[in-house]
Amino acid sequence: MARYSRHGDEVRGRLAELVDRGFGRRSIARELGLPGTSVEKLVGQYRRQGIEGLVPMATKKFYPADLKLEAVLAYLGGATREQVMARFEIRHLSQLEDWLRRYRENGAAGLQPRKRGRKPRAAPAEESLEQKVRRLEMENATLKKLQALAAEERRRNSR
Repeated sequence: MARYSRHGDEVRGRLAELVDRGFGRRSIARELGLPGTSVEKLVGQYRRQGIEGLVPMATKKFYPADLKLEAVLAYLGGATREQVMARFEIRHLSQLEDWLRRYRENGAAGLQPRKRGRKPRAAPAEESLEQKVRRLEMENATLKKLQALAAEERRRNSR
């Protein structure tokens, strides 16, 4: 099942052709009638990964935590973003930027997979014996009042 692609195969093929012929990003944007930012992203993907970079992904790609850490450390070690993305086959710049942000905020632990879904409910705190006795006494008192009211009602109805 192919993922939705905003730009059709023809547009992507033409973009690759124009890049190979040496056209600049502005010229390509004008020629294809696309926004400059879209062309910039597509050209970057094409230069890093070739024609494979222009094919829409069918599923999300999973990156293990150790690969994320290695990529972040390579960038912090002086490699450019483009070099890191090419070496580790990272498809989108925003992915690398997210890893960098999470690494700065939480260190290597920030790159570990995050738990998803609802958080489990907290187990109810255990009642102390005194609380339990008080609660049961209140229940008994309530039940006795209810019985007394029911008896009173029966007496009224039997008259």
